[in-house]
Amino acid sequence: MTSTGASPFQKQSADLLLTNAIVLCMDEAMQIFEPGAVAILGDSLLAVGPAAEMEKSITAQEVVDCGGKVLMPGLINAHTHVPMNLLRGMPKKRSQARFTPR
Repeated sequence: MTSTGASPFQKQSADLLLTNAIVLCMDEAMQIFEPGAVAILGDSLLAVGPAAEMEKSITAQEVVDCGGKVLMPGLINAHTHVPMNLLRGMPKKRSQARFTPR
């Protein structure tokens, strides 16, 4: 388990525990936990690791079964297209008359 806080023998509290997921870590080792789990406290990752280990060591206010879906904690999506940036802030409602063939 990759943890950011307390001793591994002390049960930790989290706001949210996402379990039963394929967890693809964005760390240097590119670890994969299947099934894996991710614990979240506030707006930060608390821990990431094998689901069975995490379920024993984390107490969460809410537990979500991810149904085998992929989780990528720590991924920052920097993907963008030039028009998205150039057109940002422009009004969304335009008259369709200008663009519709007659």
